[in-house]
Amino acid sequence: MGTSAVRLAAAALSVMAAVLLSGCGKGKVPLTGKVTVDEKVVRAGQVTFVGSDGKKHPTVIGMDGTYSIEIPPGKYKVAVEPPGESLKAKMVGGGSGGSIPNPPKGVGPMKDPTGQVKGESVDPKELQNPVPIPVRYRNADSSGLEVTVTGSEEPFNISMKAKG
Repeated sequence: MGTSAVRLAAAALSVMAAVLLSGCGKGKVPLTGKVTVDEKVVRAGQVTFVGSDGKKHPTVIGMDGTYSIEIPPGKYKVAVEPPGESLKAKMVGGGSGGSIPNPPKGVGPMKDPTGQVKGESVDPKELQNPVPIPVRYRNADSSGLEVTVTGSEEPFNISMKAKG
């Protein structure tokens, strides 16, 4: 009876070890950063990380210009795209032809009532006229943006130039 208990315990330990080890090397690590063009905050759009295997890992850019994603460690080419038409429609209240209304005369920058933009004022004109993403950054192969993700990196801030 003692021998079968030992065998059962050994089998259980083997199964547990196999389950725990099966995920090794396939984990994801966090990566964050801020997206700018000529030091102006990009308040909407998408950052896509393209692995050496061609697999795409997209994430959205928040109103404060930041992104956050969990991806497997490795080397990635990076693309930054403006928001699509469907995202633009959602941002301005849905429906076709919607737009952000002009602020009343004399109204300057305002605090974000949603709290998404921490400690930063948002100029209503900036929301109406978002920072354009230069065309060359919209494709991972032409952007020149690359990052090696190891799991211990500092934020990967994406600083683009409108010209040059």
